Amino acid sequence: MPWNDEQRPLVSVNWGRTLIASALITSVLFSSALLAETAEDVFAAASPSIVTVEVQQSVRKYNPKTGTTLTLLDNEVASGSGVTIGAGQVITNCHVTLSGDGVRVRYRQAELDASVVLEDRERDLCLIEVEKLDAPPVRIGSSLDLAIGATVYAIGSPMGLDLTISNGIVSGFRKEGSGAPLIQFTAPISQGSSGGGVFNSKGELVGLSTSAIDDGQNLNFAIPIDWLKDLPKRSRQQEAALQALEEKLEPIWLHILAAKYAEDWDSAIRWAQQYTKIAPDRAQGWGYLGH
Repeated sequence: MPWNDEQRPLVSVNWGRTLIASALITSVLFSSALLAETAEDVFAAASPSIVTVEVQQSVRKYNPKTGTTLTLLDNEVASGSGVTIGAGQVITNCHVTLSGDGVRVRYRQAELDASVVLEDRERDLCLIEVEKLDAPPVRIGSSLDLAIGATVYAIGSPMGLDLTISNGIVSGFRKEGSGAPLIQFTAPISQGSSGGGVFNSKGELVGLSTSAIDDGQNLNFAIPIDWLKDLPKRSRQQEAALQALEEKLEPIWLHILAAKYAEDWDSAIRWAQQYTKIAPDRAQGWGYLGH
């Protein structure tokens, strides 16, 4: 999902699974809702489903006794929030999961191994599978039922502070491509809130906190939960497109490396120009063009 210069994401610094996830998403979208009236009611209903998503960086460690080098996930480099939608299933923002090399989930002081199973990077919505997670699934609503001025609540882990709740109102809707619009809301959020739940007054999940405008006053945005139903299909489509791109870029990259080792810099530049034309958002090709 593209961001403009002033809008920032809020991260604190096998297809068999797809079928299961798809069935799960269908079931939670039709779960029944119980009424909640106060902030205390919303928090009591929704907070057991909220988790903290920790992003780890891989490090290489050399063992002098064996002469081998292992790549391990070690230190935490960022954190965000997530919402449980089913058994061992958590949704969050892709910009959270993509800010490192691996993810794990913290729930009630337990550190749990996790992996990304579905990605819709264009809409910034990811589904992760978490081992031994016993959090209950959240109740699912619809952002399409919201009106401007409606009360909403944000629950997440801003600045790593688990289970923080804030309240505000829906202040607008902003169209972002096809489907339901982004939710603009005033409930305060901070670094680490990304992927946390935005709930209506019934305690139903209507969106995920995603970004804020730095120079504004409570100009915050959430992706609508209605996008969840499209996640399996869009994830498959984007994975296929990414694989096709990699297949196109691989021979070009091999030509760049061959020219480099032959010290044929004119040839390396020509191949790098072709690489950046196909994939302008990748740094590898630009490095050979002096950028």
